[in-house]
This record gives sequence, C-alpha cells and structure tokens, in this order.
Amino acid sequence: MKATLGCGKDVTQALGAWVQSAVTITPKPIRGTGNRVYFVKLPLNYNKMKPYRLLFVVPGCNGSMPSEMRRISCRAGLSGSSPYLSITDAIKRWPESPARHAILVISDGVDPLQPGTTDSYLDQAVSQAQQTGTQVSAIYASGSGHFGHSLWRINQGQNNLSLLADQTGGEAYFQGFETPIAFAPFLDQFADRLNHQYKLTFLATAEKKPTRRHVRLETEVPNAELVTADKVYVPAVK
Repeated sequence: MKATLGCGKDVTQALGAWVQSAVTITPKPIRGTGNRVYFVKLPLNYNKMKPYRLLFVVPGCNGSMPSEMRRISCRAGLSGSSPYLSITDAIKRWPESPARHAILVISDGVDPLQPGTTDSYLDQAVSQAQQTGTQVSAIYASGSGHFGHSLWRINQGQNNLSLLADQTGGEAYFQGFETPIAFAPFLDQFADRLNHQYKLTFLATAEKKPTRRHVRLETEVPNAELVTADKVYVPAVK
C-alpha cells in the first residue's frame, strides 16, 4: 500500500504504549459478530503530518468484502492456505522505496499446503524477503485441530518461524508450545528492535546472474550481539 500524507489530526491515545482499539466491520460478515480488536502503538516522536506504514490482513474469505481483500486474506492461511504465500504476496505488493520494510507474523508456522519436512513456499518467502531487504519477525500462536496438538507439527511450525526470522534478520518469539498469555511483552521487544537498528551498506562484486551472499559482521564493542539476514541479495551486473 502507498503511504499518504499525515492525517493532520491530534492523537487520541497515549504515545509509546500499546492501546487496544475495537472496530466494527461494515458490512457485517456472514460469520462472526463483525467486531475486531486491534492493538496500536504510536511512537513517542509521532508526527501527525508524517506518513506511517501499516500492514494488516482482514480476516474472512467469504461475504461481501472487496474481491482483492478477500483474495489476500484467503492466502493468509485463513482458508487452509499457506501463511508463507501470504508473506511473499505482501512483499511483492509493497512499492519500492528507501523506507525500511518489516513484517510481524502471528502464526503457528504450519503450512497445510506443504506439511512435510521441506516447504518451497517458506523458501520462496525467505528468498523474496532477502531480495527486497524485508525483515520478517514472528510470534508463535498455537493452531487448532490436529496440527494444534501434534507435538512434531508444533516443533515443525516453530522451526519454520525460526528459520524465516533468522534468514531475514528478524526475531521469532515463543512462549513454550502455547499461544502467549499476552502479546504486549513480545510487541514491546519487537518495537525495541526496530528502534535499535542501523542500515549497513557495502560494495559487492556483481556477477552475470543475481546471487545471494553470506555476510559476516564483527564488532569491537564488548558483549554486543549483531543480528542480520543470513544472506544478502546482489543484483546481476548491468
């Protein structure tokens, strides 16, 4: 989605804190009450005249929602589809810009379309994220049905989320094998990571075809941990 100019309105919630907001969906969906709850955190330096990016998925695959929104939400795993296809789709739809791109996924990590030990949709999401410099973080939330109580499926889902985050420079958050009692602590950690990031540029020798290169970072600062994507995308020579 394209960022627009700031709304110019004064804020109606506290800055720097997660605030719960209830929204009523119109028209009312076929299933459910139509009420949705969102958690929004505005930065302490919020500027009402500055545009901010927000990415969210509207639940529901039927009803009278616009066809484009219905197609995206169905691909988000809400209709037995792959959550990793949704990530790839979202990244491809982002317009090119120098702004930082980051995604936070809340999922059980299980791909019902490829429930085996290998998942090409996961590999595709990682590749697309590395190519565009998109960081993907994840919070594990247990699923329902068989996949929600099968121990090896739970392990597989958490491994998928961990791999996705590690290889794109994000972070995966878990609270055992269950959905976290509260998301706020993890959301605060996620926000803190975004506030302590630096953009690193370097020169790389391009080849005839696009490549992905491993990059090793070191620092002389004691007790410092550097977190970055597992590989970086290097375009082909022009």
